Amino acid sequence: TVGFFVLLFAGSLALSKQVGFEYAPRVDQGTIAIGVTLSSTASLEATDEVLRHVETTLAGDPRIRSMSTTLAGGRSGVNSGRVRVYLVDESERPSAFRIASEWRRKFADVADADISVEVASQRGGSRGKPVEVTIAGEDLDELSALSERVKDAMRTVEGLVDIDTDWKVGRQEIRLIPRHNRFAELGLSLKDVAEELRGHLSGIESGVFRDQGLEYDILVQLHPAFRANPAVIAGLPVWTPGGFVPFGELAEVEYTQGPTA
Repeated sequence: TVGFFVLLFAGSLALSKQVGFEYAPRVDQGTIAIGVTLSSTASLEATDEVLRHVETTLAGDPRIRSMSTTLAGGRSGVNSGRVRVYLVDESERPSAFRIASEWRRKFADVADADISVEVASQRGGSRGKPVEVTIAGEDLDELSALSERVKDAMRTVEGLVDIDTDWKVGRQEIRLIPRHNRFAELGLSLKDVAEELRGHLSGIESGVFRDQGLEYDILVQLHPAFRANPAVIAGLPVWTPGGFVPFGELAEVEYTQGPTA
């Protein structure tokens, strides 16, 4: 009996080379996820426009049962979103993998956006990509350049699609560096100046308007034309015991790039 099972096991090993197997076989569950990512500086409106383009392009496809769209959901920024497409029964359409390949070509030329198309799976385990390459190091510029070289090399491999990196350029930000000597000369504190600057840009609740039993907060802030232009920050007036001075006298205003996303 033992000898029989040994021969059976040896035979199965020999056949496995011809039959082949997959550790986690692909399963068509009738759902395709389309991810949309714009540059880190993109607005909510720009992302919404691309997502609407995806919806419009797919509208009327008889292979689709329904769609749902998420814009800037979860921990995602305003520059990303996802369209989840639910297909009709498998007997009424081609394979979801074939449809995903078709849509991948359809959205390949959308300007200023990275669009990935993948067949969604409901099985447990990691939600990462089937093939991932990890690059580690301390020099951020070198890591960025190396990741681009790896992406270029992977694009030459047949069968690899939606090649991307999780290294994203940070959003533009304004950095304010206080001139502590001027604060001391004018008798100001960081807290006072920060609150006044916040009032200029975000607004200050100055009271409540009551009408027919309803209350409305009164918010006082700069005109949108000033709040939307970062260049005006240095010229904003700040009150001091000796009179108003421009904010640029109290702090150095730098325009820089924030941490990577």
